[in-house]
Amino acid sequence: MITRILQKKIESQILNLHGKAIILYGPRQVGKTTLVKTIMNNLNQPHAWLNGDESDVRDYFSKPNSV
Repeated sequence: MITRILQKKIESQILNLHGKAIILYGPRQVGKTTLVKTIMNNLNQPHAWLNGDESDVRDYFSKPNSV
């Protein structure tokens, strides 16, 4: 795997988020998913994994909800 420059910075930010999110974006096939899975495995923190390619996940985020 290619060593990513931002990996350590993302890992340190995750520990200090306090209810916020980190958005990782970029072109297809550059290793975003691999990077996130590696980081989450290293940190061993609770997390949710949602796939935006799945219709039920898209539906969930397309409907406004105040809860």
